[in-house]
Amino acid sequence: MSISLPAPSPPASAGKSIRGNASPNDPLKQMLQEFSCLHTKTRHTGMQEKFFCGYPLNRENGVCPYFRGKRFAVPILKGTVALLRFLWYPNNVKAAILYGPKDVRLEEIGTPKVGPGEVLVKIEAALTCGTDAKVFLRGGHPRMITPPAVFGHEFAGVVEKVSDGVEKFRAGMKVVVANSAPCNQCFYCRRGRQSLCEDLLFINGAYAQYVNIPSRIVKQNMHIIRKNLSFKEASLLEPLACALHGIEEANITAGDTVVINGAGPIGLLFIQLAKLKGAYVISCDMVEERLNMAEKSSADEIVNVSEVDDEVETVRKLSGGFGVDVGIEAVGNPSVWEKTVSMVRKGGTVILFGGCAPGTKFTLDTEFIHYGELTVKGVFHHTPYYVEKALKLLHLGKINTSCLITGEMPLEKLEEALNKIISHQGVKTAIIPW
Repeated sequence: MSISLPAPSPPASAGKSIRGNASPNDPLKQMLQEFSCLHTKTRHTGMQEKFFCGYPLNRENGVCPYFRGKRFAVPILKGTVALLRFLWYPNNVKAAILYGPKDVRLEEIGTPKVGPGEVLVKIEAALTCGTDAKVFLRGGHPRMITPPAVFGHEFAGVVEKVSDGVEKFRAGMKVVVANSAPCNQCFYCRRGRQSLCEDLLFINGAYAQYVNIPSRIVKQNMHIIRKNLSFKEASLLEPLACALHGIEEANITAGDTVVINGAGPIGLLFIQLAKLKGAYVISCDMVEERLNMAEKSSADEIVNVSEVDDEVETVRKLSGGFGVDVGIEAVGNPSVWEKTVSMVRKGGTVILFGGCAPGTKFTLDTEFIHYGELTVKGVFHHTPYYVEKALKLLHLGKINTSCLITGEMPLEKLEEALNKIISHQGVKTAIIPW
């Protein structure tokens, strides 16, 4: 399947100033012109009056009454703010460009241009994730990004500019954006399987100061953030929507025993969502720091797989000897896929969520699958439905975000932040581009 992505703007030359001029029809320029204009208007009485800065001049002495008191400071302040925005609206912005495996360069690129139905967002926070770490290591992604390109996909910010045809959003709004949108027309979309869309439109570019949101994503997966949610917390929307998709496919009921293999960001979200379903949760990982976070996420049992002889047998014993009702793989390793299947009881459900490297395979025990009547599902990505549900959970404060966002770094230290994920240090790092 071929997915067309907008080509990144070419890097600007080194040392070029970021100061720029607005286009002739820039609303800021129009505001300044209106603010400073001395002109004549006709009142409904038929009389003509002169106006300065939008205020009527005194007919007796020709002096604007707002010159004579503090009230005149209001238009002066508005004009100063508008002038500063006009002068400093950047032609070039900072962005992290992926060129290949482990090759990320911070450069200046042209400010993204806004087309019909699109929105320009000033990024206030972006989060690192396992997928971005894989993209960094492999130098791209077969479905989402072809270098050279800006990358990163978990972010929130403020609407900077809206184009014609956008009615829901306006400049200054706090927003969060999920990283894709389905076409709603293909074979799979018409059957309600939007995560399998044959023309799934992805957006990358979170590791930058600005990002342009395509019209399709604006319509389906861009949402306003309430005041009680920070930009960093809101940036968890996309991974939470993915985990929510996986949890719903698992059909967990209250009292079920669930094992979650992997205590990275997605694994920790699975723990919290399974607990909200009323499950008894076993968390498995080999990194002690992440297992501590699993405990903070309310996991009932913690298994350090590096300290036990047989992790499958350990989990089966913790679930009464029969095996768990639901097994969820959140690592993306074929050997862990196999172990997850072996941990589940007869009639149980397996969710294979962690994405493995292309071309890899795993082995199933056909007798166990058949006579044990196992349900084995692969689950990928999210849909607009799960994005909306995930945002509600964040707004309601149902997700413990403190155990998910464990650090903060400037855009200049993005490579260091990605290496922290690779070396299993912390969970997610918030990248602040300003």
